[in-house]
Formats: sequence, C-alpha cells, structure tokens
Amino acid sequence: MKKMIFTVFVLSASMLSVMAQTETVVIKTNLFCDHCLRCESCGPRIEMTVTVRFNPEKIQPDAIRQALASQGFDADEIKAIPQAYNNLDACCKKKE
Repeated sequence: MKKMIFTVFVLSASMLSVMAQTETVVIKTNLFCDHCLRCESCGPRIEMTVTVRFNPEKIQPDAIRQALASQGFDADEIKAIPQAYNNLDACCKKKE
C-alpha cells in the first residue's frame, strides 16, 4: 500500500509544475488489506479509485496504470504484475 501511495505521489508531484495543462484520470483499483483499513495512518486514505492529475504532454493514462500495476495493484483493465503482487505484504493480497 505504501508503494502505491508513493508511486501516485511521485507521479502527481512531478506534474504539478504544469498545472495549467493538466488533465485528470480516475483509475479503479483494488485493495484487500484488512490491516490498512484498521491502521490509523493508512485507513483514512484508502480508496477504491485513484484520481491523478497529469500533463498529457509528459505522460498518458496508460503509463499511470502501468505504474500502479508494477507495484502489485490492478489498475482498471490492467492486471497487477504477478511478481510485484507476490512482493506485497501478505495482508495486502486477496483473501483466498
């Protein structure tokens, strides 16, 4: 979860310099972390969608989705990269 938040933060922060030319994309993601939902630092920030403002001259929505997938989380129709998913903490994986 912290990796996903960090990735979204880095992508968002790098694009703040060109706010006049930004677009917004809302990406549906998944979260299975029981611990994070109860955690005081994570719980209040957990959403099932991620809203990202970006400069379309520098990055496209699919690249943002790929960045989320590379951290182990589904992003719209792009599935999480299996190796990244396997590296997530056990509490962040789907309950089988």
